[in-house]
Amino acid sequence: MIITGVAISGVFLVLDIILGSVMISNYLLTLEYYPAFIATGVGVLIALVLQEALTTSKQEKRMEEMGKILTKELQRMYDLVIERKGNHLDTQVWDSLISSGHASLFPTELQDVLFEIYPKVGALNIETSRARDAAEAHRRQPTEDTKRAHIELSIRIDSMELDLQNILHSFLEARRV
Repeated sequence: MIITGVAISGVFLVLDIILGSVMISNYLLTLEYYPAFIATGVGVLIALVLQEALTTSKQEKRMEEMGKILTKELQRMYDLVIERKGNHLDTQVWDSLISSGHASLFPTELQDVLFEIYPKVGALNIETSRARDAAEAHRRQPTEDTKRAHIELSIRIDSMELDLQNILHSFLEARRV
């Protein structure tokens, strides 16, 4: 932003020189010309600095609020994963943060952890959908193959839930400290 302010001030200087050639010829290098330019440049720089400070402040508050909402979502996931019932986990907050680009504003360490957690959640959600489909197929047409498929998926989901439970527990404990 400061660089932008300097560039804008430079543009004003060039415009003042080009458009103010009459003033310069009438008041060549007098104090009547330079204060206007200096005031313009300083005004633009002050406005840009204030805007940057306000934007940063708002962004910090927004990120703090989003972090709280995201932590609540992860806590709900953790509570569901502890039940070990193959629940489909909601990721609306994370999906919103990714879509809006706000996830990139989190600190890098937090992003790394979240990018470890959410792909596992997505994979678990795919497996739970497959398990429900397999259970429905077995209900409609009970055979040994449909029963075996449902059991294999259930075992895989249990393993994935245990892995996710450990990661979520570690993350939530670290956030509480």
